[in-house]
Amino acid sequence: MSGNTIRIVTAEAVRAFCTKTIIAMGVSPEHANLIAEHLVQADLRGIHTHGIARLPDYMEGYQNGKLNRAPSVKIVHDAQATAVIDGDCGLGLVVSHPAMGLAIKKAA
Repeated sequence: MSGNTIRIVTAEAVRAFCTKTIIAMGVSPEHANLIAEHLVQADLRGIHTHGIARLPDYMEGYQNGKLNRAPSVKIVHDAQATAVIDGDCGLGLVVSHPAMGLAIKKAA
């Protein structure tokens, strides 16, 4: 394959690759699917700084222990309109998912 060859890959194929790669790092399938979906959607929206280019950094974070593969997300402080959440060194987009759910619930 020459350096100038362009290969077109479907978003679903990239999503599946990312999911398998993240699961291989010891992350749960649920979290791996969530991460892969966000990475692919960022690229599809043209926000490549937050797309699959992040995958090597995430893998490094899991390998060197800076990221927790199975974070235990806990509410540290809960008030009527606010909350403080401990993400247990989980990947931000994994931790933000339950945090956003709580914020939506509080806003309602």
